[in-house]
Amino acid sequence: MAGEQSPTVDPRQSGNVSGGQGIRKVPRPGEGWVLCENHREFIAMHLANGVWLTKIRKLLKRQGVDISYPTPYRFAVARLDFNRGTPTVPAADCAPGE
Repeated sequence: MAGEQSPTVDPRQSGNVSGGQGIRKVPRPGEGWVLCENHREFIAMHLANGVWLTKIRKLLKRQGVDISYPTPYRFAVARLDFNRGTPTVPAADCAPGE
Protein backbone atom coordinates (compact mmCIF):
# COMPACT_ATOMS: atom_id res chain seq x y z
CA MET A 1 0.00 0.00 0.00
CA ALA A 2 1.32 3.33 -1.01
CA GLY A 3 2.89 5.47 1.71
CA GLU A 4 3.00 2.71 4.38
CA GLN A 5 6.31 1.68 5.82
CA SER A 6 7.07 -1.90 6.72
CA PRO A 7 8.04 -2.46 10.34
CA THR A 8 11.76 -2.32 10.98
CA VAL A 9 13.52 -5.23 12.61
CA ASP A 10 16.53 -4.75 14.84
CA PRO A 11 19.20 -7.09 13.39
CA ARG A 12 20.57 -7.80 16.88
CA GLN A 13 17.24 -9.33 17.86
CA SER A 14 16.18 -10.94 14.62
CA GLY A 15 18.95 -13.44 13.93
CA ASN A 16 18.95 -14.53 10.33
CA VAL A 17 15.33 -13.88 9.40
CA SER A 18 15.85 -14.97 5.82
CA GLY A 19 17.20 -18.27 7.15
CA GLY A 20 13.98 -18.90 9.03
CA GLN A 21 15.43 -18.53 12.53
CA GLY A 22 13.60 -15.33 13.46
CA ILE A 23 13.40 -14.05 17.01
CA ARG A 24 13.87 -16.63 19.73
CA LYS A 25 12.34 -16.13 23.14
CA VAL A 26 14.53 -16.94 26.11
CA PRO A 27 12.58 -19.21 28.42
CA ARG A 28 12.09 -18.04 31.97
CA PRO A 29 13.54 -20.31 34.64
CA GLY A 30 11.11 -22.69 36.26
CA GLU A 31 10.19 -22.76 39.92
CA GLY A 32 12.70 -25.51 40.76
CA TRP A 33 15.55 -23.61 39.09
CA VAL A 34 14.66 -20.45 41.03
CA LEU A 35 14.70 -22.47 44.27
CA CYS A 36 18.16 -23.77 43.37
CA GLU A 37 19.35 -20.21 42.71
CA ASN A 38 17.98 -19.15 46.10
CA HIS A 39 19.98 -21.96 47.78
CA ARG A 40 23.07 -21.67 45.60
CA GLU A 41 25.56 -21.20 48.49
CA PHE A 42 24.05 -24.13 50.39
CA ILE A 43 24.34 -26.43 47.38
CA ALA A 44 27.84 -25.22 46.46
CA MET A 45 29.14 -25.60 50.03
CA HIS A 46 27.91 -29.17 50.32
CA LEU A 47 29.21 -30.15 46.88
CA ALA A 48 32.62 -28.69 47.80
CA ASN A 49 32.60 -30.84 50.95
CA GLY A 50 31.96 -33.99 48.93
CA VAL A 51 28.28 -34.41 49.85
CA TRP A 52 26.35 -36.28 47.20
CA LEU A 53 23.68 -34.36 45.34
CA THR A 54 20.99 -36.82 46.42
CA LYS A 55 21.86 -36.04 50.06
CA ILE A 56 21.84 -32.29 49.37
CA ARG A 57 18.35 -32.68 47.91
CA LYS A 58 17.24 -34.50 51.07
CA LEU A 59 18.73 -31.73 53.24
CA LEU A 60 16.85 -29.13 51.20
CA LYS A 61 13.64 -31.13 51.55
CA ARG A 62 14.08 -31.09 55.36
CA GLN A 63 14.08 -27.29 55.06
CA GLY A 64 10.81 -27.39 53.11
CA VAL A 65 12.41 -27.04 49.66
CA ASP A 66 11.00 -29.85 47.51
CA ILE A 67 12.74 -30.13 44.14
CA SER A 68 12.84 -33.13 41.82
CA TYR A 69 16.34 -34.60 41.38
CA PRO A 70 16.96 -33.59 37.74
CA THR A 71 16.63 -29.86 38.47
CA PRO A 72 19.39 -29.52 41.10
CA TYR A 73 21.59 -31.81 39.00
CA ARG A 74 21.18 -29.63 35.90
CA PHE A 75 21.65 -26.52 38.07
CA ALA A 76 24.86 -27.88 39.61
CA VAL A 77 26.26 -28.81 36.19
CA ALA A 78 25.31 -25.50 34.57
CA ARG A 79 26.09 -23.06 37.39
CA LEU A 80 28.55 -24.82 39.71
CA ASP A 81 30.68 -26.87 37.27
CA PHE A 82 29.55 -30.06 38.99
CA ASN A 83 30.54 -33.42 37.51
CA ARG A 84 32.91 -31.97 34.94
CA GLY A 85 35.48 -34.59 34.09
CA THR A 86 39.09 -33.74 33.49
CA PRO A 87 39.73 -32.92 29.87
CA THR A 88 41.36 -35.59 27.78
CA VAL A 89 44.97 -34.80 26.98
CA PRO A 90 45.94 -35.92 23.50
CA ALA A 91 48.89 -38.26 23.40
CA ALA A 92 51.73 -37.68 20.97
CA ASP A 93 51.68 -39.98 17.97
CA CYS A 94 55.03 -41.73 18.38
CA ALA A 95 56.58 -45.15 18.49
CA PRO A 96 56.22 -47.25 21.65
CA GLY A 97 58.70 -46.31 24.35
CA GLU A 98 59.44 -42.84 23.05
